[in-house]
Amino acid sequence: MTRSPPRDPRHVVEELFRRRRAADYTVLDDLIATDMVNHAAGPQGREGLKTILRTIEVDLGPTELEQHHLICEGDFVVQHVTLHGKHRASTMPLLAGAPVTGRPAEWTFLHIWRVVDGMLVEHWACRDRLTVGVITPHTAAGPEVELPRMTRGRVDTIVSRPVSPAPASQAPSRAAAPAHAELRASTQPAALDRAAVAFSGRALAAVAHASTTSGYVVGRREEDALIERLSQRFDVPAVASCQAAAAALRTHGVEQVQLVHPPWFDDEFDELGAAYFRSQGFDAVVTKAVSLVAAPASVHQQRVIDWVERHVEDRAQAVFLAGNGFHAAGAVEELELRTGRLIVAANQALLWGILAATRTRWDVTGHGRLLRSSTATTEL
Repeated sequence: MTRSPPRDPRHVVEELFRRRRAADYTVLDDLIATDMVNHAAGPQGREGLKTILRTIEVDLGPTELEQHHLICEGDFVVQHVTLHGKHRASTMPLLAGAPVTGRPAEWTFLHIWRVVDGMLVEHWACRDRLTVGVITPHTAAGPEVELPRMTRGRVDTIVSRPVSPAPASQAPSRAAAPAHAELRASTQPAALDRAAVAFSGRALAAVAHASTTSGYVVGRREEDALIERLSQRFDVPAVASCQAAAAALRTHGVEQVQLVHPPWFDDEFDELGAAYFRSQGFDAVVTKAVSLVAAPASVHQQRVIDWVERHVEDRAQAVFLAGNGFHAAGAVEELELRTGRLIVAANQALLWGILAATRTRWDVTGHGRLLRSSTATTEL
């Protein structure tokens, strides 16, 4: 026999939560109006909500719900919950294009329900997450992989690639002026115009220019000017790779830093990198990880850990793993344990800069001291 829905709005939402946690999806037939208006997603009505929940289970299931707060006023009930799962597929719009990680995912929501005559007739939702517009000249995937991975899906990225450089596995040479010109071009107004089209219609929390080598090429002053242009153009906080890394090192009192460059950085980038960090006031030395595979997509974390541990210099207080296409954020925690030094990776520093610029307090664990420290009050 179908159970009569409770009439009190708070009890309706409590019943929905309790029975959903018990995997009793008949609760949707009992408590969701057939024509419920869902302001949070495309599919409408009771059947639309069923479709959304099925998709969530495909992508993140089996899921568990944790309720933090429940507030009721009149016909409206506000529900603060966290959904726990594992990233198994990317079929829903929120995950479209995201590489499947197989890692745990935690999504925190505020749901607002409107209850009339014991039935849920309207729904709104917002997630505890940041949408970041990323501008990069590189073809190799970088921040769009590592930012969501480090935050368990709490960062969405929209990527604009304003130029089409040579494949990232091909290191530009001293004679390859066009490659350096493309890096510089990614910081110019035309690149921002193209990014504005890519970001159109999305509510951004921040904009990031993700290219260590672009920072090297344009230098400290031009990178600072780029950050100001980005912030003014998109009316949100802006960060850039080298600036974020330098600020992170400075915050931790570092004076001597060892730059570890991936093998696809050429000798000129080694010189430019040292010059950039010296202009920021650091005593900088460069080491190139020549024995690692010279293709960003094929870099193995354990080999990064082993190589850096063997080559870290005694006088270095910190190590910067340069390159936003160098997927090294997963190596940071173990390297800090092995070397006893602060380890900063390009995308880890970029995330730190984004959290600091947006004054976001998140508990980001498993990726080193930098992200475990307070970011909300750090000035870049």
